Amino acid sequence: MVVRIASKICIVYYSRTGNTEYIVGIIRRALNDAGIEVDTYRVQPVREYSKPLHLNPRVLFDTLMRGGTTTMFDPGEPAIEQCSAVIAASPIWMGTLAPPVQEFLRKYTASVRHLIVVTTSVLAASCSKIKRRVEKLRGAEPALCVNIDGSMIRDRTKVDSILSSVIGRLKDILR
Repeated sequence: MVVRIASKICIVYYSRTGNTEYIVGIIRRALNDAGIEVDTYRVQPVREYSKPLHLNPRVLFDTLMRGGTTTMFDPGEPAIEQCSAVIAASPIWMGTLAPPVQEFLRKYTASVRHLIVVTTSVLAASCSKIKRRVEKLRGAEPALCVNIDGSMIRDRTKVDSILSSVIGRLKDILR
């Protein structure tokens, strides 16, 4: 008798304004509706960034120079080794991933076989640039990179259309 281990997806995200968290909620519900177990972890800086973000010197340093920050997870450290695939979700800050997600990618995803990156941004962002950044942080490009910009983030029809590629890719990975 062959016992099939249930597929589990880990979603690790950072959200400062709520946009990325909103998208993560849609992804989580869609995966659950497809019968896929999902563990969700919020990665956050030990010391949250104050507004205005674009004028905060620590944001500039952590995002562009350091490429990360000291982090903590809610509800606890992600059990990456138990997941068939990982989705890392991040807002775009200064053309790249937010520092908590950069830190997560650097420290936790070197052995992750299937990584999908979902970003949210005010303006359209270049997934090719994000893929290069992810490769630099973890040593391999993500399986898929999707950006959801401000013009579509509150349009559920557009979000569902874009996220169908994420769900489709995950189903392919889990087969």
